[in-house]
Amino acid sequence: MAGAQLVTLEWDKNTWGVKDAPQVSNLLKTFDYVLHLDLSDTDMSFDGVELTATAIAKMDSAAKLLSLKWSNGKVMGKREELNEKIGMMECAGPYERPGLVSIMAMLESLESLEHLDLSCNYIEQPEMGEFLSAVAGYKKSEEKGEEEDPPKFVKLALPKLKYINLSRNELGNYGAQWIVKLLELIPSLMKIDLTLTRLTELAQSILKDAAAQKGATIIF
Repeated sequence: MAGAQLVTLEWDKNTWGVKDAPQVSNLLKTFDYVLHLDLSDTDMSFDGVELTATAIAKMDSAAKLLSLKWSNGKVMGKREELNEKIGMMECAGPYERPGLVSIMAMLESLESLEHLDLSCNYIEQPEMGEFLSAVAGYKKSEEKGEEEDPPKFVKLALPKLKYINLSRNELGNYGAQWIVKLLELIPSLMKIDLTLTRLTELAQSILKDAAAQKGATIIF
């Protein structure tokens, strides 16, 4: 299959889990390019999402990918894993989220991405803020003593993004500020789905004003 050109790979709505993720990753390597990739409603969990996102980032064709759908993709882990880790937070500190971290790192490779769907992943407010800052091209310093400094702009990660679906995640006021920043930074971004993202009336008002100024559409 070397040299094959795949337009669309729909791997959605299956029960493949973390043990099967290597097969998906190996399959992606066999194509010269994949333009549309759908991994929605899979059961990969923390490690599987991490493995697959890393494989996508390393694809020679990653820069050509136009559409990535990973809704209900367990990027924060399975519900039972998440609940278990939350129950341990008092003694163990914040739960790990390697799947989401890997997706944020993957964004740097997706130069042509126009459509991004991460709905129904139940990403919480702090993590959503970090994710949106990564989409905007902001990074925290890795220098010792500067880890707590605000993220700094490095390079716009998704300069051609037209549509992003973040519904059924927890956006919050902090995340709303980053949405406004994205509307400012990405000229092509004209439609955003923020259904059921726990936004306050004030946050919605700010977002509506930002969208109206640009002529963009935000779905609440």
